[in-house]
Amino acid sequence: MVLEWQRPQACEVMADAAAVERILVNLLSNAEKYAGEGATVVVTVRERGGRGEVEVVDNGPGVPRGQARRIFKPFARGGCSTTEGVSGTGLGLSISRSLAGRMGGTLEWVEVASGACFRLQLPAAERRVG
Repeated sequence: MVLEWQRPQACEVMADAAAVERILVNLLSNAEKYAGEGATVVVTVRERGGRGEVEVVDNGPGVPRGQARRIFKPFARGGCSTTEGVSGTGLGLSISRSLAGRMGGTLEWVEVASGACFRLQLPAAERRVG
């Protein structure tokens, strides 16, 4: 897996660092498992609409058609031919979405032309003056 980080601008968020780390580990782990060997994963961090945003995008086969609604449910696992033999409990996205929600944020799947895209948004930290 090739990992690229893009950080167009600095962004501070109100969040639990351990929870954010857990979410990112889950997203990157899924990208590694499901995108396949030799995949490229691009992580972009930016501020958008007064929120901090992290997108994890891979160039793998993406979320199978018709499965987008269930991927955040507990025990849901990818179901395409390239994921046979992939280990995991199917809890990562469910736990990650719950953690994001507890911090006042969101975690969503975003439809893209190819590959998979997951977007984490968290409340931006208040800017201190003086």
